Amino acid sequence: EALQLLPEPSKKPGPSSTASPSQQALNEMRRGLSIVSCLGGARVSKITHGFTEPRIYTKPLRELTPETSRGFECIAFAESVLRINLLPWQRWLLVSLLELKPDGTLRFRKGLVIIARQQGKTLMAAVLAAFFLYVDSVRWPELVQPRDFVVVGAAQKLDIAMKPWTQVRRWGGPDDPRIGISHDRV
Repeated sequence: EALQLLPEPSKKPGPSSTASPSQQALNEMRRGLSIVSCLGGARVSKITHGFTEPRIYTKPLRELTPETSRGFECIAFAESVLRINLLPWQRWLLVSLLELKPDGTLRFRKGLVIIARQQGKTLMAAVLAAFFLYVDSVRWPELVQPRDFVVVGAAQKLDIAMKPWTQVRRWGGPDDPRIGISHDRV
């Protein structure tokens, strides 16, 4: 672990003091930092993970805020409803991936995430599927009725494709063979 002492926040108007709280949080997520307040007002930065922001990605059209990205809503859903602690890169991905166009629709229809094994990609797929099914499916009832809303997942093997859906089913309710939900069915 590496610790760095950070200077006190500047009281003078400048780029860091004029940034919105959501932008400040995004900047901290990009650097992979968690800020810890200490006695005496000193701020300590603890590097808890590697780089949050990828080397290559599509830049946002405008500043990403709760009004310009559904990612903040998805993060709140994951933490409060699903009770999941997301890693900084996962938070950054959700905010960036769920960016909105000016008309309120999602900017991206597809996302390509390349990351090493065992880093939480399946969990991200499950969180996104749960968010789309439980939250986003009721957003546009005039276009698609919630009961007709479909989220499609695919993988090279059936058992790999079933992993996120099994987790979504667990979040949605317990096994109940009387209504056709059992441990061996998604």
